[in-house]
Amino acid sequence: MSAAILVTGGTGTVGRKLVRKLVAAGRDVRVLSRKDRPGVEPGTPKLPDWPDWFVGDLRTGHGLAKALEGVGIVVHCASVPGHDVEAAAQLLIAATRADKPHIVYPSMIGADRIEDAAYRDRRAIERLLADSELPWTVVRVGHLHEHLDAALRRASRKPWMFVPADTSYQPIAAEDVANRLVDLCTPMQAHQLPDVGGPEIIDAEDLTAYWLNVVGKKRKLVPVRKRGKLYAGYREGWHLSPDRLVGHQTFAEFLTELMAAQDKPAEDKAAAKAAAKEEKAKKVKEPKPPKEKRRRGQDAETADDASAEASESGDKTPS
Repeated sequence: MSAAILVTGGTGTVGRKLVRKLVAAGRDVRVLSRKDRPGVEPGTPKLPDWPDWFVGDLRTGHGLAKALEGVGIVVHCASVPGHDVEAAAQLLIAATRADKPHIVYPSMIGADRIEDAAYRDRRAIERLLADSELPWTVVRVGHLHEHLDAALRRASRKPWMFVPADTSYQPIAAEDVANRLVDLCTPMQAHQLPDVGGPEIIDAEDLTAYWLNVVGKKRKLVPVRKRGKLYAGYREGWHLSPDRLVGHQTFAEFLTELMAAQDKPAEDKAAAKAAAKEEKAKKVKEPKPPKEKRRRGQDAETADDASAEASESGDKTPS
């Protein structure tokens, strides 16, 4: 248990929580990031509750050898959109040249069946691990509460929201995923583990309607049978694991905590909006007084008087 643990993607949704838990448990933790620690000047002495920070690039392999020195476990949480497979290959090559650490990889439920780019990449990475000389463990997880919330916020920018018809989700909290990964940070490999899904399966329309109610927004929901292999897989339920309701936090509990953390209860927000509308309706625009028409001669005479007053007070008038 004394082996150093390297977390790629240690600043991401799951990685950040995982790093905090490992540090709190007294583990020797390292974070691999493309940039220096945010908000900390390079060369600043490390505090006891900080992980070691290594700058590296998974796409090029730069910095990986140094980050992997003395590492016994790697939790690969990083995602490089469009280049996930190449990034994982670079990591496995560097790990093979190092001390051959145990690689723990959180994949996605449905990676073996859904024919979409993101899922195909996860499937390819799983195959790279299985064909490597490294000890490895893969656990597939469901959609994160945090990611669904972000997607709904983007979709709610318009007066209507398209909802995938005949589709359900089984969201899970990043906290629950991080807890599972902590358990896997041992030298013992387990290869393919059972899936980790959220505690409930929710219809997409019900989930969206509930989210709108909590955040205090009104949008027209338009169920649509979305095209493409991704949503075809979703309609088949291949992204769900009904026999593995592992997570503890429901989506409703997540939203409640999120709103409390933002100090913006949904009821207060809705009341504030209603009060603002009512106040706006009460306001009556006062008619502007009619402009006084003056003859050119009067304007010139007034301007001369103003110049004279300015000269007497010592002010300089522009020429």
